[in-house]
Formats: sequence, C-alpha cells, structure tokens
Amino acid sequence: GRPAALIFWLKKSKFSRTSIRSLLTVLEPLENAMAIIPIGCGENAASVKSMIESYPEFAGSVVDAGNVLADAFSVNDRVAVVLLDRSGHVTNVHVGPNPSLVNIVTTECKMLLQKPVPAVDSESDSVDD
Repeated sequence: GRPAALIFWLKKSKFSRTSIRSLLTVLEPLENAMAIIPIGCGENAASVKSMIESYPEFAGSVVDAGNVLADAFSVNDRVAVVLLDRSGHVTNVHVGPNPSLVNIVTTECKMLLQKPVPAVDSESDSVDD
C-alpha cells in the first residue's frame, strides 16, 4: 500500500483557508508516491462544496457532511492531519492550528515515504488444499 495523509479542513476555519491550503500545495509533488486526501468537514454538504468551489486547492476533497470521518479519527470540529503508514496504521495525528504544521507534516510525509515497504509473508498468503 501507499502511505496517506488525511487532511481535515473546516469551512469556518481561517487556518483552513491559509495553512491547510498551503499544506495541500506543498504536498502536491508527493501525490504520486502517497495518497493526499483533503476532507472538508461541515454540518452540510452544500457549505463544504461552496468552499471547494471558492478555493481550487480544495478541489478533489472528500465531503464529510455530518463529520462521520472526522468522528472516526476523533478530530471532530477541528482542523487536523492524520498520517497513515503503508499498512494503514495511524502514525501521527496533528490537531488544531499550529504555525509549524506545514513544515512538520511535510517532513513526516517524506519520512513515511522513506520507510521500506513491508515484506509479504508468502506462506500466510497461500491457500491450503
């Protein structure tokens, strides 16, 4: 699998309109190597979609109306970045506005990409007759 960055943003957040947009732009060159998934959170789909239309950096965002995904990662109503390794395990969660977020997450994403791909145990994948 590929590592992933789940980037939760909120329409009502000034931090989303500034730093999260910057983060998405900075991570764009890594998109071939890892999944960069912006997730717009809000009470309704229309409000999230209006933000996507207003800011091209949010294009392709998953619309999380009702905050179902945000709740699953315990980041409801907060700007957050959840990093997943190649196996889908959460390696780090950054919550809330942080002036260093762009630098921290960019560095951690590059580190995730440097980790070797786990070996597959061929015996556990075989089917017994």
